[in-house]
Amino acid sequence: GYNIGLDAAGLHQILEHRYSNHFISGYVIYDKELQEDIIKEEFEHYLRKWKALYPVAKEDQSEIAEMFMYRILIYSYFFKHPSFKQEEEYRIAFFPESFSEGQKAEVKFRPSNGVIIPYIELNLKDITGDKANLPLKEVWIGPMNKMDNAFLGIDSFLSSLGYDTETPDGTRIM
Repeated sequence: GYNIGLDAAGLHQILEHRYSNHFISGYVIYDKELQEDIIKEEFEHYLRKWKALYPVAKEDQSEIAEMFMYRILIYSYFFKHPSFKQEEEYRIAFFPESFSEGQKAEVKFRPSNGVIIPYIELNLKDITGDKANLPLKEVWIGPMNKMDNAFLGIDSFLSSLGYDTETPDGTRIM
C-alpha cells in the first residue's frame, strides 16, 4: 500500500478556512497508563464540579455529566491500543452534525475488508479554489512485489493530478 505525508500547516489552513470549529486534531495516544491518567483526571475534575452543586442544582449536575461524557468521547478518538504505537498516527476528527447548510455532506459507504464503512466527502481543495490538490509532501510506497511498477504508477497518477514529482520542492515518492 501507500502512505501519504501531508504538509500539516497547509492542511490546517484549508481546514480552518472551510471547517472552522467543526473538527479537532492531534496525535494518537498509545500509552495505556497515560490514557488511564487522562480519564482519571477528567473524572476527578468533573466529579468536583458535580459535588459542588449537590444536592441543590440537579439540572446543572446533568449538564456537568454531559460535559464529562463529551470529553471522554473526544478522547476516545485519540486513544489506541499500544500495539499500534509504530503508526505514530495523527488524526483529524470532524463533527458533521455541526456543519452549516452549505457544508452538509451526504453519508456515503464503501467496502473495506468485508465490512461496510460510512464516510463523508469533505472539500479540501486549495483555499483559492483554483487547485484541487491537497498539500501533499510525500508518498511512501510500502513493501510490495514490483516496486518499480508501484513507483511508476503513483508517479504517473500524481502527475496526472497536477502534483510536481520532478523537482526537489515537489511531492517526493519514497
